[in-house]
Amino acid sequence: MNKQSEYLTIKEAAKLLGVTSTTLRNWDKSGKLVAERHPINGYRLYSLDRMMELVREQGTVYQTRMPTVTPSVIQPTLFPISPTPPQLDIRAFRLLIRQMSSAFRDSMGGGLLERFEEISKLLYCKLYDERKNLSSNRNTTSFLRIPGESFEETYERITLLYRQAIEQLPDVFTNGHRELSDDKKAMVTVVELLQDIQLSNLSEDIKGVVYEELIRNTFDKSDNQQFFTPRQVVHFMVEFMKPRPDQVICDPACGSGGFLIETASYMRKHRENKSQLIGLEIDRRMAWTAQMNLLMHGDGRGTIYHLRDGGSLAFSDHLNEIVPPNSIDLILTNPPFGSDFSDLTSLSQYELGKNKTSRRRGALFIERCLNWLKPGGRLGIVIDDSILNGKTNTDVRQLIMHQSIIEAVVSLPDVTFMPYATAKASILFLHKKQDVNETQPPIFMAHAEHVGRKANGDPLYAEHRDDNGQPEMQDELPFILKNWINYLAHGEQALTHLAPKIFICSPDQFKNTEQGIRLDVPFHHPSRKIAEEILNRSIYPTPKLAELVITRNITAIPAKQDPDEIWNYIGLANIVPDKGEYTVSQMLGRQIKSNVRLYREGDILFSKLRPELRKCVLIRDDENEGFASSECLIFCTLESAIDDPDLSEEASKILPTVKWQIDKEYLAFLLRSDIIFGQIVYQITGVGRPRVNQSAILSLKIPLPPLSVQHEIVTTYKMAWKHFINCRERSRMILEEGEETLKTAEAHIRENLCPNKN
Repeated sequence: MNKQSEYLTIKEAAKLLGVTSTTLRNWDKSGKLVAERHPINGYRLYSLDRMMELVREQGTVYQTRMPTVTPSVIQPTLFPISPTPPQLDIRAFRLLIRQMSSAFRDSMGGGLLERFEEISKLLYCKLYDERKNLSSNRNTTSFLRIPGESFEETYERITLLYRQAIEQLPDVFTNGHRELSDDKKAMVTVVELLQDIQLSNLSEDIKGVVYEELIRNTFDKSDNQQFFTPRQVVHFMVEFMKPRPDQVICDPACGSGGFLIETASYMRKHRENKSQLIGLEIDRRMAWTAQMNLLMHGDGRGTIYHLRDGGSLAFSDHLNEIVPPNSIDLILTNPPFGSDFSDLTSLSQYELGKNKTSRRRGALFIERCLNWLKPGGRLGIVIDDSILNGKTNTDVRQLIMHQSIIEAVVSLPDVTFMPYATAKASILFLHKKQDVNETQPPIFMAHAEHVGRKANGDPLYAEHRDDNGQPEMQDELPFILKNWINYLAHGEQALTHLAPKIFICSPDQFKNTEQGIRLDVPFHHPSRKIAEEILNRSIYPTPKLAELVITRNITAIPAKQDPDEIWNYIGLANIVPDKGEYTVSQMLGRQIKSNVRLYREGDILFSKLRPELRKCVLIRDDENEGFASSECLIFCTLESAIDDPDLSEEASKILPTVKWQIDKEYLAFLLRSDIIFGQIVYQITGVGRPRVNQSAILSLKIPLPPLSVQHEIVTTYKMAWKHFINCRERSRMILEEGEETLKTAEAHIRENLCPNKN
């Protein structure tokens, strides 16, 4: 062995190859990959050069040409390019990214951010080397480790190449980005991993997706999760806005550059490449990341500006030079809306900030964007729903209606930004008025229940698969986009069958209420109008719910009162949406740390939280008493309450004055119906955990036919429910039959591969 530093331990070699140490030992014993031995302790050692050869023997390549770069006058040493470079697919490239990160971690350590930046520098250096050689028609490279060359010699040569590369973008590579890390061993290891890979032969999509993977792996584990908008939302917004050539397009809170990259991709797809892309970002590291992201996606035209001291919301001569008022054609953005802006000097220059000591950033971003847009310029912005419905934001909505024309509002599910944020948000599309007298046309409104994400951030797939048998993302945004295009082509009649998922809201519905103008989708939900029409046409009385029930409000905190006792508990997760089904959990008191409410047999549980899920159940008559989540209201009909030890006194006072009767099964069914949902949908409030308040629920109007008619309705519903249960059971049996068929086929295959010799 000539150099101890050029050998890896068995653990290091296993990590690099993506196998276990046991596998390497077995390979050594079988002769598949023979290790050398340490001369003193006899431990297995593996040649780093041999490991690099093995790593580079994977994958498939996608051929595409990259833009050329004019070569610099500096010419480091050149060496012939391998005539048959190894080929990579996305999966293999992702493995390569992990191996590069491990090279830094296992050498001198360093945090995720440091590793990310150094890998980014080397990827750019490698791309520069390839593009330079392409532009000069040279079949040579400088980005490699020469056999027999020391770490120091390779490091010095790559440093020279990097200095040449960054001169092409002096405004991007500033301060700490102008020098490579002094971790020479890790740097050279990464060079060896990349030297035979032709990045310029990989498609823009592959390089971009992999680089975004590198970004997510870095920043999802830090405090910067707010920089990322789900890819499905970004794609939808760009396709909705349809950027045009020669437009000036801006994201004033660009984060890692997702909107700008998707816009550039849209332009390439439509063979247009003339638009000017501008990104503004308050975080220095993220601004650099966005610029690198654009470069890795093959689009260096976009310019990212790092703005200190207030970012895009501050006022300065520098910012006015970058983005003058009335200069932008199109803005696509998801600004931070969960914090306050309190710079009094800048705040006083906003119409929405005058005479205030602070204002939510989301509100100010809307005014800022409108000021930057040209007359007729368009804005697509993700905002929290309090902008559209909150009492404190009536002035924001008035400004929107005064200065712009609203094209569409798309309500997003509350899992869209989970697990990093719980804000209920919508996408607002509008354009700046060209004339103050321009009138508001009907507004396209849509409610997306799924955008391909679970609450933990993992992908959400539909139960069915595509024509190729691949899982399909459960994402309704493409459906909404398709019908927006259909609406533009054919008018409102093309959407009438899609309500309440998609509907058109007449401008005469934007009237002042107690909360001012409301622009949120739930407030204008068609169910509201349907419920109002049904109630107005009802031939039966419609008393309020408060006149028909008594609210049971006996509370407990199990963790404090009896932590070692078993409690019957119904949480919101125990209630099936829209079906009236529930389960009871047996839990130790110490496991239930929050406040809970007592329920008894015959009670009705109604969830205040996320009422669109219609979690309402009737507790069976054979059920033992227990406790439910404090998010549930517990109702007892007057007839049932008369026999209840806790409610009988109150019920005996009320019952003689009541002139109607209600069946508890009828009431439980009705509380899950459109008639009820339509009465509360516009009263749902809250950004993180949307709910409807107790007074609104108790004010619900209940159509109350005679008891005999109620029983007929319940009987009809029970028959339908029985049919539903039968269908569900048949489906389960058919699924089991299909699974058994698969097992039989597998057994048949095994028998053919390994026949019984007896």
